[in-house]
Amino acid sequence: MKKLRNKNGSVLLLSLLVTSALLASVLYINIISLRQNIQVTNIDNSLHSYHGAESGNEEVLYRLRSGNYSDPSYLSRSFSIGNVEIATEVTDELNELVTGIQKNEFFSFDIFNPDKIAEGSELSYLNLSWDDDCDNKSWIELTSNEWNMDDEKQIYWGIDSNLQHIKKSLLNKSQDEDLEHIDSVGGSLFVASKAYQFRIKALYCNISNLKIQAFDYGDTPIMFKNVYKIRSVAEYPKGSSRANKQALSVNFKRFAPLSGLFDYVIFSEESLIKDVDIQNLDLSQNENFFIASPEYLNIGTRVPYNYSIQIIGGKSPRCIITGSMPTSFRQDGCFFSLEEESPGQYLINIVAEDGENSATKQMWLIIQ
Repeated sequence: MKKLRNKNGSVLLLSLLVTSALLASVLYINIISLRQNIQVTNIDNSLHSYHGAESGNEEVLYRLRSGNYSDPSYLSRSFSIGNVEIATEVTDELNELVTGIQKNEFFSFDIFNPDKIAEGSELSYLNLSWDDDCDNKSWIELTSNEWNMDDEKQIYWGIDSNLQHIKKSLLNKSQDEDLEHIDSVGGSLFVASKAYQFRIKALYCNISNLKIQAFDYGDTPIMFKNVYKIRSVAEYPKGSSRANKQALSVNFKRFAPLSGLFDYVIFSEESLIKDVDIQNLDLSQNENFFIASPEYLNIGTRVPYNYSIQIIGGKSPRCIITGSMPTSFRQDGCFFSLEEESPGQYLINIVAEDGENSATKQMWLIIQ
């Protein structure tokens, strides 16, 4: 007996499966396309917002260069450029500066009221911290420019022995444990009645994430009034549910550095005197007889160490070395040596004479 088989049901089921698969594929592709369109729209909106925020900062900088704004609140405002809504906010209430410095480059900051430059700073101590790319063996040169005010509230630089107002210190992250409480530079303690400007120079390697704070005698943070923090927020398209916001912040110094902090020039028709201390020691500089040794001698861990002072010109010069010296420091004429490690930084004064001429030089010995 033959059995009859009906195949119509199988064909219908197969058609349903194929149709479902095709619909699922089309739906998946549509979802991916929709997401890509949304992403492209967001990227386009974010670019408009970013450039809007950048334009906000540029607009504030333009107004700063065009006039003197002692009150930063006058620089804060909201405005529109096309379909971009921009809001700018400017403040000088910064209690911390964060920056990075390349090797042999510098960063300067002020501790004084830029609107009343003869007022005291109330400075008690500085707090410094930083990272480096040389295994915590970085050094920084901290330079201070300090001044007082006289009875008429005018800047008083001093006379005679008080002429020098530039101080220097060398700081090392691994050796100087009190970087959170720096109360002096070059052995000169901070005085609340004085105003200060500082410069930090990175020696031997790059430093990053340099954080600078200043405190008064009540441990209250001192604001860096000579720096404006400009923050702009831009929205595009304005008023839309899919609007994108971008924020951009920059720091801007109100004034250029004071003359006297930077202790070198590029061009001069006269003989150059780089160190204030050298000028005080000997005012008769001779360009045909001078000490050519570097200002910084990084000895590191190379002990025992021998060094010959480099003197240009003269006949059979002799040398006199004074100052702070390591315990194993030995001098023989214009030659000196170190027999044992004495980690630290030492400032020595070198005087070279040949009977007719004399020259002076200050040198930092750095031993790690």
